[in-house]
Amino acid sequence: MKAGDVVRWSFVQQDGQRKLRPAVVIAVVPPFNDLLVCAVSTQLHRREEGLDVLVDAKHPDIRRMGLNFPSLIRIA
Repeated sequence: MKAGDVVRWSFVQQDGQRKLRPAVVIAVVPPFNDLLVCAVSTQLHRREEGLDVLVDAKHPDIRRMGLNFPSLIRIA
């Protein structure tokens, strides 16, 4: 895996349950190759200014990133 890849990641939800969700790999951190990831969501109405980056259908990298729909990347 490398930075920019979209992967399935087990995130803890509000109710404490885990759920596989899409995530973007931000970095592979040495020395153990740990992954730093950010959650991805198609729930555009939940966008928070300063917390989310919008990748809309016109974004030049949307297909390269493996995203099939306009999405939010939660960066904070």
